[in-house]
Amino acid sequence: MDDARYMYIMERAIDNIYGLMDARTTDKGIKEFKCPDVLVESYKPVACRARQWIAHHFLVLTFSCALLAVCTLTLVRIRRRYYLTKRAEHLYHQVCDILEDNALMSKSEIGREPWLIASRLRDHLLLTKERRDPHLWKKVEEWVELDTRVDCYPELVKGESKVVWE
Repeated sequence: MDDARYMYIMERAIDNIYGLMDARTTDKGIKEFKCPDVLVESYKPVACRARQWIAHHFLVLTFSCALLAVCTLTLVRIRRRYYLTKRAEHLYHQVCDILEDNALMSKSEIGREPWLIASRLRDHLLLTKERRDPHLWKKVEEWVELDTRVDCYPELVKGESKVVWE
């Protein structure tokens, strides 16, 4: 390729570039070029784009995170309440079975009391980590008190007043 043809191609390429870029002339007569904003956007780092997107959508993101947190807390509470209800129901049935067995045993054995101390039943039936949760046993106590087959009353045991179930 000859030099004239090469120069012509280069001039055409520079003219095309001049057409794409914004140009201005400085005080000293030097031409400066500014890259167009559209082209600059395509060369931004991903982290910069992400920060700009977050800044632009900050309110929507904040509202979404708050809504997600509220929904999560609500679901956790519902799940906990459901677990407590199911576990309390299971414990209530165990208490009824134990009280029935004790009533039958007290009829056949002389000197055996027909009642059981509620706190000892609690310690016997609850797991160690469940003993720290007062709501679980309170729910069991509520169901026992509603059951007409079970009598709840205070009894003097070894000099101390205890709540017993019969």
